[in-house]
Amino acid sequence: MCGMLLGRRIAARLHHPENTQQLKQMLIEEWALLPQEMLHQPVLSMRRRSEATIAVRGGAYTILRNICLLFFLLDRPS
Repeated sequence: MCGMLLGRRIAARLHHPENTQQLKQMLIEEWALLPQEMLHQPVLSMRRRSEATIAVRGGAYTILRNICLLFFLLDRPS
């Protein structure tokens, strides 16, 4: 959800990124502009959605979920 929204916001800009550094900076700027209430529900439902995926696809997704969650928590701009 957030990835698609950020992608749309970047695509809607007048100037598109010319390299990965510009893309990273634009993503950080757009992330900071997202309303917190928009992010609140997906974060709260992450555990339920992850557990549903694990139940359907198997245990390897447990490791993947933990890695993704770790990156999300460590890489979030303050």
